[in-house]
Amino acid sequence: MQVLRSERLGTLWCGVALAVCLFVEGWRAAHPAELAPLSVREVLTALEAMPSAEAVPQSRKADHGAHRAGGRGPQVRRFPSVEGKVLVTGLDAEGWRALGLSKKQAEAAVHYGEAVGGIRDVGVLSRMRVLPDGWLTHYAPQLTYDVPAGQEDSPKQDKTKERLAIEVALPVEVNAADSLSLVAVPGVGPWVAGRILKARRRWGGFANLGQLTWALDGWDSLAQAVAPAFWCDTALIQRRCADTLSVEQWQDLPGIGQRKAQVLSRFIRHNPGAFEAGVSHPAIDSIHGMWLSYYLWPCPD
Repeated sequence: MQVLRSERLGTLWCGVALAVCLFVEGWRAAHPAELAPLSVREVLTALEAMPSAEAVPQSRKADHGAHRAGGRGPQVRRFPSVEGKVLVTGLDAEGWRALGLSKKQAEAAVHYGEAVGGIRDVGVLSRMRVLPDGWLTHYAPQLTYDVPAGQEDSPKQDKTKERLAIEVALPVEVNAADSLSLVAVPGVGPWVAGRILKARRRWGGFANLGQLTWALDGWDSLAQAVAPAFWCDTALIQRRCADTLSVEQWQDLPGIGQRKAQVLSRFIRHNPGAFEAGVSHPAIDSIHGMWLSYYLWPCPD
């Protein structure tokens, strides 16, 4: 009986609370509160009283930056001091490391110099992404790109003179140029020329200069630097029959990975002769499909 009585009492109180809530909400709906509108002067006064970013003291900004950095203030990297001028074109891996670069950065710097045919000015050097922040500013007064006296006949300089002795008319047609013509282009070294030739043999030619980025392993800044020295004739591209291509041969086309090659190979196998529909397949975008159309043609009946 006690339990039954307590349950009835609890139900009664719940009913009373619900009735009070409904009464309050009904009264609010019947008597909506109206706020007095603010004047323009009051709004402007409130805005002027708000703190701005410029009002924050520099010390507080520094403290906030130090807190976000784990309690440490901004770290300024110190580079080794050197005496005299630094010949950038003659630096090897050890020379770059002596100027504060890590082992991997030094190797990348040497590789970059070989790829562009030598670092000849500050513009070429500034495009080398492996340089640490502040490095170029720190060593700028000491950098030189001239060959010092007594080194004009070094083996490296002999090779440079031999390369520059070959004169080519710019721009160079990228689908027909041989290795000597490619190396003679300013900014193109043996590595860049080799990558262009390798991509040209694999793809059958270049349909667009934007493909230089793919040929240079995604090195976009280098591709943009050498692109003005080239042009491409799409009539020289070696075309192939889409119906006879295997998955591996699809992968040899520019920008086609393994998955796209499998999709396109399966589509063409089930739709022979529909190479135009293949290059507009949803697996590839419209620009890429336009480039692929230069590499394929209808198979003979």
